[in-house]
Formats: sequence, structure tokens, C-alpha cells
Amino acid sequence: MPPDSQRIWLDRLPGTVEQLARRWSLTIGLPFDGASAAWVAPAMRADGTAAVLKVGLPHVEGEHEIDGLRILGGDSTVLLLEADEDLGAMLFERCAPSAPLSSLPEPEQDVVVACLLRRLWRPLARPWLPAAGVDDGPLDAGDARPTARVG
Repeated sequence: MPPDSQRIWLDRLPGTVEQLARRWSLTIGLPFDGASAAWVAPAMRADGTAAVLKVGLPHVEGEHEIDGLRILGGDSTVLLLEADEDLGAMLFERCAPSAPLSSLPEPEQDVVVACLLRRLWRPLARPWLPAAGVDDGPLDAGDARPTARVG
């Protein structure tokens, strides 16, 4: 994202958060530290449900995040409560972290990640979703690999 676009997104952020708080009846807390491609803060819904509001900086890696969370439906992920694709905004259920994965020895981390990946696997209607720099054309029936763009 060009620096000018980032500045525009940042300048609009307070209004975006205010708009989402009104629309989804939220009380917003102070943003969490450490987010790099999003503004993320605890929130409370009008019914008392603890949640997290995330407003993502538009970028290719987050392009299908809302779709993915809808497909997963909270299985091995946070549950998506509300979303606004145009604003890149998501309201999630709030979950309390346990021990960080990095606290385990690396071989045990690998086992946790492998088990999680097995749970996250879902067949999709399309053979694959294109990533940055990957040809977004259809795959041949026998081709399991996307073709990278050259030039």
C-alpha cells in the first residue's frame, strides 16, 4: 500500500471506529499493543458480550480474512460476530490467551501447528485463492500448482 494510502487510512480511522461502535452498539477500549497491519481493541457489546474490534489496513494478505473466518465459523479460530468488507472491519468473540506457542520447544510447536492446520482445512468452491504475484487463472485438472507470473 502506498504511503499516501496508509496516511488516508490512518486519518479516517477514528471516524471508522466511531461509525462501527455506533452501528454495532459497542463500547471500545484502548487498542492493544503490537498490531502492525490493523487497529485492534477490546470492545463490549450492548448485551455485555466481550468482543474484539479489528480494522485492517488494506493489504493483500488480509484480502480474504473475513471470507476465511466465515468459512471456519469459529472452529479453531475466533468466531466472527460482525464484519464490514468495505471497511476491512471485523468484530470477533474475545478469547483469553493461554500459554504462548513460543513457550513450547520447537518440536512441540510443530505438532501443535500441524494439528491446527488439519483442523483448519476446508474444501473450497474454487481450486485455490491467488496470492500476490501468482497467476489467478484456472488450474488444469491435473495441475496442483499455481503458475507464478514472470516479468
